[in-house]
Amino acid sequence: MCSSDLSFRYGHTVATGVTLNISRGGLAIRSTNPLSHGTPVRVRVKLPSGAGDVEADAVVVWSTPGVGMGLQFTTLSDDHQRVLDDFVVTHFFSSRRA
Repeated sequence: MCSSDLSFRYGHTVATGVTLNISRGGLAIRSTNPLSHGTPVRVRVKLPSGAGDVEADAVVVWSTPGVGMGLQFTTLSDDHQRVLDDFVVTHFFSSRRA
């Protein structure tokens, strides 16, 4: 697990948080007051180690009070998808052995 700082916007509200997990298709956010399932958000993640920033539209797909919420990316530019793919492969799969 590799945490990253992030900000997300829903409606006219902007909030910040920390990732619990990140993958090619979405991420989990630590939050004591998560948004409701189905809430659309715009998220910006600052990946660690200078890997870059990723910005995407997403939707809340799970929400657990006191724990956090999961976001599934719905729109992600090709450039940001490449940055995210490279980060995930480098940080989660590079040291795995078959």
